[in-house]
Amino acid sequence: MKKKIGLFLLVAICLTACKNKNQEEQWPPQQERLKAIGISYTQQKGEVEEAYQKLKSTLRKNSAIGIIAESDYAQEAAQERIDLAPEKIIFFGNPNLGTPLMQANQLAGLNLPQKILFFQDGEEFVTAYNSTNYLGARFGIKNTPSLNQMSDALERLVENAAGQTVVHTRKQHVKLLEGIITTRSKQSFTKTKNTLLKSIHDNQKLELIASLDHQANAASVGMSLRPTYVLMVSYPEISSRMLRDNALLGLDLPHKILVWENAKGRVFVSYNAIDFIAKRQGMEINASYKDQIERLLHQLVETAIKP
Repeated sequence: MKKKIGLFLLVAICLTACKNKNQEEQWPPQQERLKAIGISYTQQKGEVEEAYQKLKSTLRKNSAIGIIAESDYAQEAAQERIDLAPEKIIFFGNPNLGTPLMQANQLAGLNLPQKILFFQDGEEFVTAYNSTNYLGARFGIKNTPSLNQMSDALERLVENAAGQTVVHTRKQHVKLLEGIITTRSKQSFTKTKNTLLKSIHDNQKLELIASLDHQANAASVGMSLRPTYVLMVSYPEISSRMLRDNALLGLDLPHKILVWENAKGRVFVSYNAIDFIAKRQGMEINASYKDQIERLLHQLVETAIKP
């Protein structure tokens, strides 16, 4: 009898241990439904539009924040005759919080202004943004005080709009400067920037969603920043097809090109590698789409930097 009781207890202990182990492996329980690296998000029943408009209204009421641009990915896709569930993104910035990040590392301008993505997923919708843990790791700026302020502000904005608590994907960190392609320009900062703007404008397949002078924004709040300028460019013909495969990819679109001048007066152009975006999203990007985007970005940059 004692042997049977001992055996029963041993089995019970093993089952409990296995259960606990599985729970740890599945952390956070019933929460992590998105798998991309460095994402903070909410997911709940409802429609995109109501939450989107609530966020937009909140942003407009805050004098410290400026709305930079908006993109309706579903509308862009419809123009390409591609059926896409409702999906929108809004770009906004607060120079008081963003400038210190770029003072610490100008390349942080690749992920600024901040953005929040909304997309429909059946009867539910997702609200997502790039976590400050991700930004801190990628640009080596985790000890910058304004990053914590930005984290709190983003969380409040999203939770207010969506009515749900923000959760985070399991993996939040990438390597320092991972996935950033940087090329030195043989032109001045102004000439490099203007050539890029002209090339985008002259290409009928491209659309300039927005461009932002980070240096001017810093000056508007009494801060100094070396020349730093970001261009956000869309390639709807390809992007719409990629978003149909993975709506969360909208957080890495439109493509961003950063022109910046360092302390020695040297000018550089930087952008995110497509392979890095695919890795971050945990997806395979169609080889044809990948090649077209890589060629496009390479050509834009090469044209801008050559003497």
